[in-house]
Amino acid sequence: VLRALARGANWVDAVYYSLQALSWQEVAIGDPLYRPFAVSLDEQLKNVAQLPAELASYPILRRMRELDAAKRPAEAVALAVSAQHDAPSLAVGLALAQHLRDAGDSEGAANALGFAPLIKSLRADEWELMRETAQLLEACGRPTRALEVWRVLFAVKALPAEVRAAWLKDALKTAVAVRDAAQTA
Repeated sequence: VLRALARGANWVDAVYYSLQALSWQEVAIGDPLYRPFAVSLDEQLKNVAQLPAELASYPILRRMRELDAAKRPAEAVALAVSAQHDAPSLAVGLALAQHLRDAGDSEGAANALGFAPLIKSLRADEWELMRETAQLLEACGRPTRALEVWRVLFAVKALPAEVRAAWLKDALKTAVAVRDAAQTA
C-alpha cells in the first residue's frame, strides 16, 4: 500500500493493487480518495512560499530526511538555515537545532532556537515541538532560555490538564536548574 501511495496512487487503488487475491474477507478502512503524494516533493518545494504557514515546513523536513538518508547532512543543515531565513518555523528550527547538536555544535543548536521564546501563540500541533525545544535548550546548556520556552508553553490556555501535569515535572527541573524560586513554586 505504501509503495503505491508513494507513487501517487489514491487509497482505494493502493489497497486494490496490494491484494494478493480478491476475496470478500479483505477489509480496508480509509478515505478512498486519500492521496498523500499527489504532488511531488520537488513541486512542493518549488511552491513552498504559496503553502499555508502550518504546512510550509513539511516539504523542507521531508527533503532534509532525504538528504540525511543520502549521507548529506551538511546540505540538510543548509536547507534548514535557508528555510528559517525565508520563513521561520518551529518544526524546521527544531530539526536544524537537532542536526547542529548532533554535529557537536551546542551553541549553534541553541541559537537556532533563539526565536522560540518570542512565539506569541501556538497551535495544538506545535505543543510537543515547543516541549522538545525546551528540553533541547536545556541539554545545550541554556536552561534560562528553556524556562522562557516553558513559560510560553504553559501560557497556552487550551493545553489539556493531563498534558500540563505530565510536562510540569520537566519544567520544574528547569526552574530548579535556573534557581528561579518564583517559577519553582
